[in-house]
Amino acid sequence: MLNNASHFRGLLRHTLCSSQRRYFIPIILSMTCLTDIPRDTIPFPMLPKPLTAPDGVRWFAQAYCFSWDVQVFDTDAYGVMWHGAITKWLEQGRVDWLKQAGIALIDPHRPPTPEDNHPCPYIFPVTHQQVVYKAPARLHDTLRLSTWVGITKNRWQFVQQTHRLGADNTETLTIAAITECATLDLNWRPIRAIPETLVTFIDERLRPA
Repeated sequence: MLNNASHFRGLLRHTLCSSQRRYFIPIILSMTCLTDIPRDTIPFPMLPKPLTAPDGVRWFAQAYCFSWDVQVFDTDAYGVMWHGAITKWLEQGRVDWLKQAGIALIDPHRPPTPEDNHPCPYIFPVTHQQVVYKAPARLHDTLRLSTWVGITKNRWQFVQQTHRLGADNTETLTIAAITECATLDLNWRPIRAIPETLVTFIDERLRPA
């Protein structure tokens, strides 16, 4: 459990070079994936202003990352990835994180099939999103999207960042975002609190073997 601030900071200093400490934290931080820890040691990167994470969030300590090359359909007339194109990649990061956690976002009104991972009796609509654009991404650049997730009483907080990967192993932060999702039942009624059974299920799925 990540409840020792000095140990956490020491882990960062040992794991990351100075150029990385500002924006990147290891993907797997603890055998316990959900933890209540102080805000100054929350397991995701420092957020550029004006992004702020809400107080009282319990953070899962495993992120999901994937990389892709910027395609022509994501760029504008100047060959730069336009601001609206990132929305679908942020969505993919959120959906893939949930899939990694064992939650399948399927049509709730059809019977589950053997291919479904774990049919979930909840709906997670986006209620708020903040995006900060830090640097451009151009056609054929390679980007890596990292997604961290936390929960409050009945809300999900998805903290996401994209980095442009250089040929000389440099990483440049291009986009930082926070997306908040509500929790509804299949009748689209708000859930007062995310069930601990769901939290436990995710925790067990994310715990390293």
